[in-house]
Amino acid sequence: MTGRWLSSAAQAIEHSERPDGAADALHRIADRAVPQGAVRHIAQGGPIGHPAHPILILAPSGAWLSASMLDAASLAARRPAGDAARLLTGLGLLAAVPAAYAGLAEFVRTVGPARRVGLAHAGSNCAAIALYAGSWAARRRHHRAGPVLAVAGAGALAVGGWLGGHLSYALGVGQQRDLDA
Repeated sequence: MTGRWLSSAAQAIEHSERPDGAADALHRIADRAVPQGAVRHIAQGGPIGHPAHPILILAPSGAWLSASMLDAASLAARRPAGDAARLLTGLGLLAAVPAAYAGLAEFVRTVGPARRVGLAHAGSNCAAIALYAGSWAARRRHHRAGPVLAVAGAGALAVGGWLGGHLSYALGVGQQRDLDA
């Protein structure tokens, strides 16, 4: 049941022309931010023979989800997760920079439905970054909102990840053999 709902949601994004203006604006930004030539070739994963973005997302996702696991364990133990969760959250924020840049490099290749879904993917991931940044800031002040913001960030990250999978597996983004474009 959930799979059908998610597929229907993705298809609604694919076929709606409403986000085209924003998607095209992001495409222009990405095209300027990732210059053609060696920078784009590297950011798109040319030296490794496949897109770099899926590899680079492992570091921020892993760090953030590990912080959330520490938070969950700390709730069970009724003790704050402390410095380890804050450190992991901060490391995830730092690792998100190259992952997002490689995502922009991949977004340059999109058109039509893939560009629309790519916009939603980017938006969800930006929301995750913002929530984890808020979590990190709250943790620095020893505020209890840190873990709550991290849980919300994990939700946004899950939506972004699912949309990224849809881009790759259903729409074929990143499966191009020519990585020099």
